[in-house]
Amino acid sequence: MKIAKKINNRNKILLISVVVLLMIAGGSALYVLSFGGNIFGWSINKEKSVSNDGSINEPTDTPPLTDPATTEQVNDGAAIKKSTIDNSNLDADSNKDSINISATYSQDSSYLKISTIIQTITSTGNCSLILSKGSTVIDKQVDVQALPSYSTCKGFSIPIDTLSSGVWKAAVNFTDGPISASTSIDITIK
Repeated sequence: MKIAKKINNRNKILLISVVVLLMIAGGSALYVLSFGGNIFGWSINKEKSVSNDGSINEPTDTPPLTDPATTEQVNDGAAIKKSTIDNSNLDADSNKDSINISATYSQDSSYLKISTIIQTITSTGNCSLILSKGSTVIDKQVDVQALPSYSTCKGFSIPIDTLSSGVWKAAVNFTDGPISASTSIDITIK
C-alpha cells in the first residue's frame, strides 16, 4: 500500500507542476498580447521591408523622415511669424479693450462651417457673422464658448444650397462689453 501512495503523490506533484507551468505560459502570453506585442520594450512584430533594388531592409525604431518644406510652406510660415510679431508689438494701452480673433472655414456637400479662435477665455459675449457676395447678405448670431486656453464662437453652419458659387466675404465680430475683436476672410464656394 505504501508504494501505491508514493506513485499517487508523484502523480499529484507532476500534475501540479504541469498546471503551474501552463499558468505561467498563459500569463506570459496574455501579458504580451495585452501590451500590443511588446514585452519589456522589445517589439515582436517588426516586419522587414524590401526596397526597390530588391535588398531587405531591417526594421528600425526611428520614424520615417518627412518631405522637406516647400517654398510656399516656408513663405506662409514666415508670414504668420511676422504677423504674430507685429501683433505682439502693438501698444498695450491702445490694445487694452481689444483682442485677437481668427477664423477658418471648411466646406462639405451640405454645409459651409466657419470656426473661430478668440484669444481670451470667456463664456459671455456675442459673435456675429456677416457673409456677403454682391448684394446678397447673410447675417448669423451665436454665443461664445470658453475652452481651456481660448474661447470660440459656438459655430456658424450655413447650408451650402443657400450660397451661390464664387467668392464670398465673411466678417466675424466678437463683442463682450468693452472688449471687441473682428476679422474677415474670403471664402470660395465651389
